[in-house]
Formats: sequence, structure tokens, C-alpha cells
Amino acid sequence: MTHSQLYPIVHTMILTRSFLSRYGNLVMASETVRIKPETHLKLVALAKSAGESLTETLDRAVEALRRNNILDSANLGYANLRKNKKAIAEWKAELKNWEKSLNDGLQDQ
Repeated sequence: MTHSQLYPIVHTMILTRSFLSRYGNLVMASETVRIKPETHLKLVALAKSAGESLTETLDRAVEALRRNNILDSANLGYANLRKNKKAIAEWKAELKNWEKSLNDGLQDQ
């Protein structure tokens, strides 16, 4: 089954990004992304409630998802670490060594 068969009705958005040309002029480039009509309606509602453009809202959403993925990855790493008693003991010993580095004689500010 092709993509167009799976999503017979899609909404096309033009996303823009800006950069400086070699002459210092602001240039807008665009990419086309196909999204479902329901997703477009959600994006419009989010943008309207935030008082910003669709592009700004989509930028924030992508950045939030990127950050969430980083946190999920870190959480998974710590969960795996907790399963390995030897590794967690080594990690805790390393943390103690790092804590000693705080004894640098400087006053807390």
C-alpha cells in the first residue's frame, strides 16, 4: 500500500526557515510537509491560542519533541544503569570523586 493510499486526504503546509545569504540578506527557504487535516486543525488551534504563526508553533512543537526524546533517552539509560549493580556502584564511586572537586576553597556564592 502506498503512502497516498494510506492518507488519501492530506493537508500541505509550507514551512519556512531563514538564513543569511552570502551578501547578508535575509533569505527565506521553504520545505513542504504533508500533514493530516486533523493535525492541521490542532496546529491552527495551538498557534491561535499562543498568538503566533503556524511556523512558530510548529518550530516550538518540534523543539519540545526533540527535548522530550533526549530526556526519554537519558531516563532509559539511568533505568538500565539501575539494573546493573556493579555499574551503579562504579557510577556512585565516580560521583563521589567529582564531589571532591568542589572542595576548591571558593566560597559559595
